[in-house]
Amino acid sequence: IEPPVVSLEAEAAKEVRHWVEIVQNELSEKDDKSGEMLRLLLKRLLIRCARLARKQQPVQAAPPASTEIVRQFSKLVEAHFREKHSVADYAAMLHRSPKTLSNVFRTLGQPSPLEIIHDRIALEARRMLRYSDKPVKEISHDLGFSDAAHFAHFFKKKTGSFPTNLRNEAAIAQAEAVI
Repeated sequence: IEPPVVSLEAEAAKEVRHWVEIVQNELSEKDDKSGEMLRLLLKRLLIRCARLARKQQPVQAAPPASTEIVRQFSKLVEAHFREKHSVADYAAMLHRSPKTLSNVFRTLGQPSPLEIIHDRIALEARRMLRYSDKPVKEISHDLGFSDAAHFAHFFKKKTGSFPTNLRNEAAIAQAEAVI
């Protein structure tokens, strides 16, 4: 699925530049409210850009069935990736066979459903390793792995690094940032 490309007229480009400048100014602020302000500004900018895109894109009555399956699958993965690690689990929730699901993704040129599930688990694992103090064993349990060694093998295969290595690298980078 290709992202929309929007052509900005002079007035719209001026408005978008204005909002980007405001966001950049807010990034230089270092107070306890800047995070909330950035979220609000970015939300406003995204809504404005979405409206501009909607005006230029042809209106579709409904997404094709296969695109809708991919969207529903993505929502389910986001909601259940901690407990459900197989394509069969998601296929059952979508009332489809795993083979049908894989064929839909292949037809649309998307990564395989299993790859999407694994990518989401790996993303969350990296986030937890960098930003939490939980032991690797607890993180593996939180992500639905019954064995920390199985999690370490999965993580190494997916990222090329063991979980403890990533945590050590993040700690070093954080220490250097403080210095």
